[in-house]
Amino acid sequence: MASEAEPLEKRACTELNFKPCIKCQTSKEEQLKEPPQSQKQSTYDKFLTAVRLRAQFGNTDFIALNEKIGQLTAQDLCDKHVVWHRTCYAMSTNKEHIIRDEKRYNRACATSDVTLLSSRTVGRPTASSTLSATDEEPVSKKYTRSQLTAYDKTECFFCQGKIQGPLHKCQSANIGKQIKDIVHHSNNQEWKVNYATVLSDNDALSRDIVYHKKCITEQWQFLKQGNAADSGSCPKTADRCNTDASGPTVHHITAEIEFFAEIQDRINEGEFIPMDETEKLYLLKMEQYNIQYVSKFSNAKSERRWLRQNIEENVNLVQFTPLPKKPTLIHSKAAQNAAVDEAVKNNTYDDMKKLFEASRVLRKLIQETKKDPWVFTGTLENSEHCVVPQELHSMVLWIMKGTTTVKTEARAQEFNRSASIVSQQIVQAHKSNRQLLYDPKSPVAAFRSTSETPITLGISLYCDHKWRSQKLSNLVSQAGLGVPYRRVKQYVAQISEGVQMNMEKNDGNYLPPGLHKKRRLRFSIDNVDAKVDTSDGRNSFHATAMAVYQREPSMDETVEVVTEYATPTHNKSARSLKDVPMTVVPLIPSNITGTPKPSTSPSYPNFKLGMNEEQLRGPAFDDLSWLLVRHYHRNHANSVIELAEPHDSSSSRDGEVIHVRHQPVPVWTAYNSLLRTSASNTESIKLDKVHALPLINAPAHEWTTLTTALTQLSNLNKLMA
Repeated sequence: MASEAEPLEKRACTELNFKPCIKCQTSKEEQLKEPPQSQKQSTYDKFLTAVRLRAQFGNTDFIALNEKIGQLTAQDLCDKHVVWHRTCYAMSTNKEHIIRDEKRYNRACATSDVTLLSSRTVGRPTASSTLSATDEEPVSKKYTRSQLTAYDKTECFFCQGKIQGPLHKCQSANIGKQIKDIVHHSNNQEWKVNYATVLSDNDALSRDIVYHKKCITEQWQFLKQGNAADSGSCPKTADRCNTDASGPTVHHITAEIEFFAEIQDRINEGEFIPMDETEKLYLLKMEQYNIQYVSKFSNAKSERRWLRQNIEENVNLVQFTPLPKKPTLIHSKAAQNAAVDEAVKNNTYDDMKKLFEASRVLRKLIQETKKDPWVFTGTLENSEHCVVPQELHSMVLWIMKGTTTVKTEARAQEFNRSASIVSQQIVQAHKSNRQLLYDPKSPVAAFRSTSETPITLGISLYCDHKWRSQKLSNLVSQAGLGVPYRRVKQYVAQISEGVQMNMEKNDGNYLPPGLHKKRRLRFSIDNVDAKVDTSDGRNSFHATAMAVYQREPSMDETVEVVTEYATPTHNKSARSLKDVPMTVVPLIPSNITGTPKPSTSPSYPNFKLGMNEEQLRGPAFDDLSWLLVRHYHRNHANSVIELAEPHDSSSSRDGEVIHVRHQPVPVWTAYNSLLRTSASNTESIKLDKVHALPLINAPAHEWTTLTTALTQLSNLNKLMA
C-alpha cells in the first residue's frame, strides 16, 4: 500500500490536496502557477522555509498548513508538481509579514498574553491595529509635505513672507546651527517638514535658507528663555530649561548675531575693514543691548586673537591680510583678487616699457648675428652657439627657470637644450627692417625665409629621411619648424657631393668623421632591402650596407680625431637631386665563379638525437635554474625614495616620491657587463660609436659585392693605422 511505503513523518500530508492551490486549497478564478523549471528547487525551498518559520511564530494560518505538509522536502513538491495562486505565494513569502509575525510572537512571550497571536488584523498595520493598541502613548498624526502649504525658498524660513523686511542668506555654520536648534526644539510641524532634508549643521548653507534678523532673533530668545519656538505663538513647554547663568545671555547672543551679519554684509560689498575698527564695532553692539562687556583675557593681543577666531568661524569666505605697522585688514577673497588685479593694472605700463626696451636690445643682437649667417658644413654638432646670441639664450633660460639652480646635471642640460630650441626659432622668425618695409606685389605674399638654423634643418632632414614626404616637409616649414622641401633636396644633393669629395681625397675610400686614428676598428656587412613591394616585382632595391664600430677612448687618453666632414657646396643652385649618382662605390670585379650562397645544406650522417645529452645536461640545468630564479624575483617590493624637492615654485614643500625597483637577479646584459675586465671597479662602461659607410648598390650575396666591401674596409683600416 502507498501509505505503508511512505515514512511516518510524511503520512500527515496525505490529506493535503496538491491539485488546487497548496496554500488556500481552493480553485478560485485566479490562474494557478507552477514555478519555472530552472527555479523549481529554489522556489519550493523558499516556500517551505517561510511556512515553517511563520508557523513557529504562532501564525494560526500557517500552523495548520505546516502540519499538513509535514516533513516534505522541495524535491517532493517538485515530484508532485505543486501549484499555487500568485497572491497566495506572495503573501506567504513576504519578508515584511514574516518580520511582523516575529515581532508579535516576541511581544506575546514578553507579556505572556497569547491573545496577541490570535487577535490580529489582515493587511498592513495601522495606528488602530492591535500592535499600536498596546503602546502607552497614542500614535501622533504624521505630517507630510502634501498636507502643508508649499515652502517658498525666496521668503523667510520662519514667517514665509508674513513680515516685511530685508532678507539675509544663511552663509555661516553658526547661523545654520542656530536655525537647526530652533526647529528641533519647536512645536511647529511645518518648520520640521521644511527642514527635513537638511542633514547637518552646515547643510543649511546648501539649502539657500533666507531669514529676517527680527524673526531669527525672536525665535532664539524664545528658545533661550525656555519657550518652544512656533510661528505666530510661543507657548510654554515643560521640557525646556532656562539658560545657565554662567553662559551667554540672550541679548549677548543677539548682539553677536548682528555683529557677524554686519561683517558679512560689509565684506561682501568689497569693503576692507581694519581689525581695530572691528573691535570697536563689537563693543558698540554690546552697548546697544546694554551689555557691560568685560574682557576675560589679560592682554589685548589674546583678545584680538579670540575675536579673529570667532569671525573665521561665523563669517563665510573671510580673509585676513596683515600689513606692516598697520592693523590687519578683514576682507573677502573676491575683494583681494580685485585689489591685486587693480595693482597689476597700474604697474602694467612700467613693466611693458621694460620688456619693450629688452626686446630692442635682443633684436639688435640678432641682426648683428645674421650678418655672419650659419652655414651647414655637413654636421649639426655644436652649431647652435653660432646662430643664437648668448644674451637671447640667457633671457629664454631665465623665463623658463628663473634664477633657481637645478640639482642635477641632466636637468641643467635639459633646460639648456629647451632654451636653445626656443632661441633658434626666434632667430629664424626674426625679420629685418627691409623685409618689414617692403611692399609686396601680392597682398597674400608671405615673408621669404632668409636664415636657417640647425634645429630647423635637422628636423627637415630627419622627416625627409624617415618618411620621404614632400607634404610633411612643407607642413613643418610652414609651422616654422623646418626648411622648405626644395632646400631639403638641395641639402641632400650637397651632402652626397661632399661624400664624393671625401672619397676622391682618400683614393676612393670614405673616411667617416669622428673616427679615432690608430685605434682598433670592427666592421659589419649586411644586406639592405628597400622598395621590395613593387606591383610587378621589378625595380626593387637590394643593396649592401657597411658599418664601422670603434670603442670610445677614456677621458685621459690622447687620440687624433678625423674632423674632415663631407662639406657640401655652399652654392644653393650648384646641383639638384637628379644629378646624384646611384652609388659612389664602384664594384670591383671578382675572379671567383658561382655564388657565395651554398646550393645544398650541410649533412651530418653520423648525428643521432641524444648522442651529446651528457655534455648538454649541465648547461641546461644552469639555464633552467637561472630562469626559475628570474621568475620568482620579478615582482620585488618597491622601495620609496623621498626627494626634498617641490614640483613647482608656487607649490608646497612636499617631497617628490619616486618608486625604485630593485632587481636582485640581473638579466644577461647586466650579467655580461659584470664579467668585463677593468682597471678599477669605478670605471664606467666604454661604449662603441657606430659610423655608417656609403651603400653599395648591389646584392650582398654576390662575389663582386663581397670583394668590393672587403676592399673598402681593408683600405679604411690602412688609412686609420
